[in-house]
Amino acid sequence: MQLKDIRFVKIQSLINEYQEKMNTSYNHYFDSVKKTQNFFFMYSSLDAIVTVIANIFVFVLGGNMVMNRKMSIGEFSVILSYFNFIIKTFKYFSTLGKEYQDNKVSYNRLVELFDLKEQSDGAIKITKVESISCKNLTFVRNNKILFSNFNYTFTPGNVYCICGENGRGKTTLIETIIGVQGNEYTGQILFNDLNITDINMYSLE
Repeated sequence: MQLKDIRFVKIQSLINEYQEKMNTSYNHYFDSVKKTQNFFFMYSSLDAIVTVIANIFVFVLGGNMVMNRKMSIGEFSVILSYFNFIIKTFKYFSTLGKEYQDNKVSYNRLVELFDLKEQSDGAIKITKVESISCKNLTFVRNNKILFSNFNYTFTPGNVYCICGENGRGKTTLIETIIGVQGNEYTGQILFNDLNITDINMYSLE
């Protein structure tokens, strides 16, 4: 959820709040995983016990019949082989559904993560913004140039107005300047003459 709402999180400076929510959600998820693993551990243990008891029962009954000459050793061996085959088949189908769902969920999550573009964040923390400068800022999406070679310096205490038709890139420009659009632009964005890629934007409010 946090990855999908990264744009909203960055704009509202909610990284700490979302981090707490993520930790809480993870704790609930971890508890559920533990309960699930305990269930399957008990299931596998019970399955092994039932298999052992069934094998003992077959050996005792079959051995008694062989000793009383009601069954030959060859017939007993065939019955034992079929019995073990049935047990293995039952165990296979009983775990197939779980393994399929586990693999499907893991695959879907990996696909979602691989489709996300990597975003980098710097280590320098600044407490006050003295200026924001754009140098040759260009943004292209789907072969469409939203803005090109934009150069300007914004300073505190001033009110700025960005005019333009719908879809011309006004919102994208603002989001690019504050680091929401990641690394999809070319040119430079400088906060206090420091490149935005070197600044920890999550700590900047």
